[in-house]
Amino acid sequence: MTINQQVFLKSRPAGIPQAKHFDIRDGVIPEIGEGEFLVRNHFLSADPAMRGWISDRSNYSPQIQLGETMRALAVGDVIESKNAEYARGDLLMGIFGWQEYSAASGKNVILRVSDRALPLSAYLGVAGMNGLAAYFGLLDVGAPKAGDTVVVSTAAGSVGSCAGQIAKIKGSRTVGIAGGPVKAQQCLEDFGFDVAIDYKSMNDLDAALIESCPDGVNVYYDNTSGVISDAVIRNIAGPLCPTRPNSAPEQICWRTLAGRLPRARIERQSCRTKSQCSAIMSGPANKMSVG
Repeated sequence: MTINQQVFLKSRPAGIPQAKHFDIRDGVIPEIGEGEFLVRNHFLSADPAMRGWISDRSNYSPQIQLGETMRALAVGDVIESKNAEYARGDLLMGIFGWQEYSAASGKNVILRVSDRALPLSAYLGVAGMNGLAAYFGLLDVGAPKAGDTVVVSTAAGSVGSCAGQIAKIKGSRTVGIAGGPVKAQQCLEDFGFDVAIDYKSMNDLDAALIESCPDGVNVYYDNTSGVISDAVIRNIAGPLCPTRPNSAPEQICWRTLAGRLPRARIERQSCRTKSQCSAIMSGPANKMSVG
């Protein structure tokens, strides 16, 4: 009988997960029921979201229990099926777990492999959810035009690196924000960004953005929120908020929920005075469309 090797959660990490928090066991290949199919996994994905799934804190997705096989994206082929929608030989990407074989149903499937000329591993990256997030978030929400300045945070990551390359294809000028000199260099050499900002080496991110984006930021693809997004939003193209130093009155006030709603298009509200601006900033959030 063929063994089904599985990676399971051995202990719950207090910080960054380490190899000691996981273990490998020899499981049994599952038998499938009506409506199910058996997937033989070829590639498994390790994603940042998984850290939240194994944390001791509440998360948007159900917590993985100790002893449970790691929930994960994987890509593989159907080797047995009792589901008319999925035939033997179909190549699928979905939530199949860190294991060699997975009994699955249609609810586990995220997409079918449409182009068999691509490496299967691409469907866990640029041809999978990461690439789709970059494509639709940037083009449908950000809608950059030729000549626009597009800033991407986490620009060396799986989504950010795709977003930067798509923006370049559209003729935009691209500025990537990444942490550390290696990632910043990767943005320039591997992903083709015009400018890379290493935020970890910056004492003044606003100054770096002003230097890199002299005409302001037209489109911001946010993968981080927090202080990085705050700095980018302060440098959105157009008049600045009068609460900023050296700003003139009757300019534009910006408000965002970027910390909770990434990849948002911000609408503008005008204000003439500092008091007006403060009222807008503390009032209801401006409308925005979210990718």
